Amino acid sequence: MKISVALCTYNGEKYITEQLQSILNQTVSVDEIVICDDNSKDKTVSICEEILNKSGLEYKIIVNESSLGVAKNFLKALKLTTGDYIFTCDQDDIWNQNKVEIFIREAEKSNRMLYFSNGKLVDGENRPLNKSLWEFLNIDYSEIKDRDSQLDAILKRPIVTGAAMCVSRELINKVDAIPEEWLHDEWFSIIASAEKSIMPINEETFNYRQHGNNVVGATKKSFKEGVATWLEGFNSILEFRRFKQKRSVDILNYVKNTEFEGIAQEHFDYWNGLNELKSLSAIKQISKTTKYFFSGKYHKYFVGSRGYVRDLFVAVLVKKQ
Repeated sequence: MKISVALCTYNGEKYITEQLQSILNQTVSVDEIVICDDNSKDKTVSICEEILNKSGLEYKIIVNESSLGVAKNFLKALKLTTGDYIFTCDQDDIWNQNKVEIFIREAEKSNRMLYFSNGKLVDGENRPLNKSLWEFLNIDYSEIKDRDSQLDAILKRPIVTGAAMCVSRELINKVDAIPEEWLHDEWFSIIASAEKSIMPINEETFNYRQHGNNVVGATKKSFKEGVATWLEGFNSILEFRRFKQKRSVDILNYVKNTEFEGIAQEHFDYWNGLNELKSLSAIKQISKTTKYFFSGKYHKYFVGSRGYVRDLFVAVLVKKQ
């Protein structure tokens, strides 16, 4: 079994040494590292070259001529790997010494397309923030371990974080492109869940660093910041509904003619219905969202009562379009 790492970098000179050293210091060694750099302006590439050149490990470093963005850059890196199992890796985290061992042991037992673990949240200086990644995301292991209900969980919210993910060559071969407005981990988890082929690993296998330069992070907002974001969200909620409706179309198209088509259709109907509220009067918006709430769709496909209350405010405060 060949094990690869797909690592994407961009101006990561501050943390990349720690990350690479943690990968090289595993109890079960990786066989290959592929780095796709998104046109960094700092010393990231030269640091990677120096460390990997001394390691004796098989590696490739590709520097993009222009920025591809996170999703396309990761897909490029994944396609360039040659391993049977491939870890996706951010530039600023720190792996536990037995991370690869834990994942590969599980892969040998369960034969799934996608594996993902919990992680420990730390600050920019690697100091514990006393919360796990799954605690922050409100992920319940009992909710996601059942293969038949994983797509339901993912339709509600993203549960797979790229820094915590390992995928099989079979899954990579299923993805030629990632739809617009999706991240790589989100789209890979949709495909794997539609195949009933996700395995959550209920262990913290890495330190997930939170700092001001994260592309996607899990930093908790203060109550004041949360309220301000919530209020500002009224002005962008119509765009958010369009975004979710578009994603629901991508999902429905992928799972069409499978046993999950009915679930995906209901998910699409929910977000399409919310997207259409913009043309209705406030009274009609309130009536429709209330029906959705009492049918359980806000809890199944969104954030429950909070989403319902927010949409009631939107009906009153945002002008019909």
